Amino acid sequence: MSEAAMDRLFKESVSLVELLNQSGEFRVFADEHLSKILLLAAASHFEKRMTDAVMRLSEQCLTVDHPLVNLIKNKAVSRQYHQWFVWEGRNANKFFSLFGERFREYAKRAVREDEELHSSIESFLQLGHQRNLLV
Repeated sequence: MSEAAMDRLFKESVSLVELLNQSGEFRVFADEHLSKILLLAAASHFEKRMTDAVMRLSEQCLTVDHPLVNLIKNKAVSRQYHQWFVWEGRNANKFFSLFGERFREYAKRAVREDEELHSSIESFLQLGHQRNLLV
């Protein structure tokens, strides 16, 4: 789902809740279901962005039709995304480790030095964890 689609979904959900507030009907139902829809949509959006980024990186390092790109797609990306992270954890070290020890140390240092990055990773992991609980 694109960012524009995510924005549209969020705005339409807010408008629907406001409309239901005015009429007083189905408000609880809408709150309960819209929050789940938004959670799933946001988590799916990030999954798509992450897997696309890994595939783009592999294609940049190799070539699109290189056999290793297919191996990465089939064994590291396709249906593997949920194993990249410890969702109930508070850090992305498991994900960083997938790129090797040197990268893991670099990423850990970057996260320690950037509070916004640290907070974003925690929010991302919480979103993924909530998605897993919901599904």
